Amino acid sequence: SYVDVHVQWIRLLNILQEVYGEKGLACLAICPATEEAEAIRRHIAEQSLSYSVGLDRATSVVGAKGETSDHYAIGRYPFILINSAGEIAGRSWEHDLEANVQTLLAD
Repeated sequence: SYVDVHVQWIRLLNILQEVYGEKGLACLAICPATEEAEAIRRHIAEQSLSYSVGLDRATSVVGAKGETSDHYAIGRYPFILINSAGEIAGRSWEHDLEANVQTLLAD
């Protein structure tokens, strides 16, 4: 399920938020508000998260991406890096995420 696939990302985002939060990093997970939205909410409630989670509901067509996903063109990259101006500063996979976060925070 969606929740099971992303458990390792939950751990990763917790670590990044705890390590880099004081340096200005703000992690936010965007989850599609699909038929599994209640399962996602329950799972989040059971976790000790150090970052925020938003449910991105579709605006018109059932199953469509929501406004946030559309605005930031969230697609094949699981991590989107957004600078303090709200602009996309990069896209990342898990293996290079920390290095990309360090680069973003150094700018």
